[in-house]
Amino acid sequence: LAAAQASFESGDHEAVDELLRRAFESTPGSDMAVGITQAQLQLAGNRLEQALATLIRLRKQSPHHPFVLKLLKNTYLRLEDWRELSKLLPELRKRNVLPDDELHELQRLVWHNLLEDAAEDCRRQRKEDPNASLEPLTRLWDELPGFLRRDDHTIRDYARLLADLGDEAQTETLLRKVLRNHWSDELVNLYGRIEGQKPDEQLLLAEQWLKDRPNNAELLLALGRLSLRNELWGKAREYFETSLRLRRSRETLAELSRLNAHMGEEEVSIKLMMQGLANDNGLPELPMPRA
Repeated sequence: LAAAQASFESGDHEAVDELLRRAFESTPGSDMAVGITQAQLQLAGNRLEQALATLIRLRKQSPHHPFVLKLLKNTYLRLEDWRELSKLLPELRKRNVLPDDELHELQRLVWHNLLEDAAEDCRRQRKEDPNASLEPLTRLWDELPGFLRRDDHTIRDYARLLADLGDEAQTETLLRKVLRNHWSDELVNLYGRIEGQKPDEQLLLAEQWLKDRPNNAELLLALGRLSLRNELWGKAREYFETSLRLRRSRETLAELSRLNAHMGEEEVSIKLMMQGLANDNGLPELPMPRA
């Protein structure tokens, strides 16, 4: 095995295969040790399909071998085979192959990519049939582990995909349910960007949230956008201005500047844009010519 590893380092791949064969034949019961070395060298040489075949064979012999499971995880990850990796996750958890935080991060990555793939399937179907359902995506959401359905990042990813596919009504329903029991500034920002079936009720609901969070700049930004959706220009400006007083945000500044421009207050709009540019770029205080 050591000779095989040395041959691999020197680039003699034919010798690697021969030495591994001899190692297997010379020692009864060495199949697992030889196979693991073979898989490691195949992975190191970026021979991913061959490594996968080797590891699948080893797993048939020893289904719960922690190191085989770990190498299999690495192989699926490099192949970006998210579906097979999702099937492997329960065994990785059961055998304590990874630390909890690493396993959670891996689960988040796997399901994020599965959701993206499902959304891409929906896009392809809708090119052929504009009325095709979003069932591939919504079915996958139902398959998610419970902790991920409560995870801010995963909820955001799913909601964004739903909205991008044109189902903003279902996105609004999802976010409303989530925000009722679990507050998230990131999700309330998204809530302000989408159009539900009843924009007036959407605004009223967000104003109810404001009673418990009167100084939440992100919620005030969302309320400004929802007010625009209901064509309440003055109310929208008030919400944007209050949000800005609480937190200087490029996003809020841009919304207020755009609104002022459309309300015929170009001078105020330009002034806000200039303030934003100066702050964002960290410009020093310097003398300026007077207009």
